[in-house]
Parts: sequence; C-alpha cells; structure tokens
Amino acid sequence: NLSEPLLVGVIYRPPSAQLDDFNAEFSKILSLLENKKAYIMGDFNVNLLNLRSTSETQFEEIVFTSGFAPVISLPTHQMPHCSKTCIDNIYTNDIDLTLVSGVLSSKISHHSPVFLIKEVKIDSCPTKPAVEKITIHYDYSNANLDKLCSIIENSPDQPLSSCNSFDSFLPLPVLCVDTTA
Repeated sequence: NLSEPLLVGVIYRPPSAQLDDFNAEFSKILSLLENKKAYIMGDFNVNLLNLRSTSETQFEEIVFTSGFAPVISLPTHQMPHCSKTCIDNIYTNDIDLTLVSGVLSSKISHHSPVFLIKEVKIDSCPTKPAVEKITIHYDYSNANLDKLCSIIENSPDQPLSSCNSFDSFLPLPVLCVDTTA
C-alpha cells in the first residue's frame, strides 16, 4: 500500500567496533521503528551462520524481539582462504510482503550484493478522474466547402460578397466553420 510510509536505512558496523555498544544503539533504533514498516540493510559484521559469542547471540535476540527478521540466510562474504560468512543482511518487520530475497554472485568485492523484492499494493492509490476527450473532425469535402461559402455569402453580418480566394476566406470567424461541421 503506497499510502503507508516505508522506512529504509543503511548501517555499517566496522568489525573493530564493540558489538555490545552497537547492540545498545541498534536496540534503540529498532524500538523507534516498532509501528512503522522498515527495512534496515548493511554490513553488520555479525556472522549469522556462526553465532559464537554472547554479544552475537544478543544481537540476534534484539532483532527478533523487536519484530524484525533477517531476509538473507546464505553466505554474503568470503575472504580468500577463509570460511564463508553471512555478515551483510536486510532486516525487516514487513516480512509478509517480501516476495524474494537473495545474494548475487560478484567478483568485484569480498562482499556479495544482497537484494529484496517486495510486493507493493497499488489498488488503494488515488486515481485521477477520467477526463472526457473531445475530438472535433472537420470534413473539408467540396460539398461542405460549397455549403460554407454559401453561408458566408448569404450572411448579412459578413462584409465578404464572394468566396473566390483563400486570402479573402482566411479572416472569417471560426464560428462559420463550426456551424457547418
């Protein structure tokens, strides 16, 4: 539904940043988004494939207890000679309208791009009322031109006594054309 706001945010948590401090701030952010449809994406540097520490488990708990869920469950990052990790993700509290999400293969970086495709309902969008289109068609057949010339020649309001040339016809009011259409 396009009438409801949709919030999108991007977060980067450097691997050297303290996860406990990040968890406290991230929890505050998610609580502000409680009644809003939101998507938060980025490099969180928390490997969801292998939660080893209490801080990593707490991060996952904060996400779920805030009504959010990760949409990526595949590896998103791999350094040479290291195991694959899932540290890049998209978290949302609007999971019902997610059609598909995934990870794209890329040789540009050690991070693979992540994506999400969301269903957008547009049935409740206001529509403009239909404007009636009027098309006027003029039939410039010889019979109609003769009829127009006759109207002009016989009209007491017209200074023109004859309709012999286009130059003399040109300045006549459009009203005469419309009456013969």
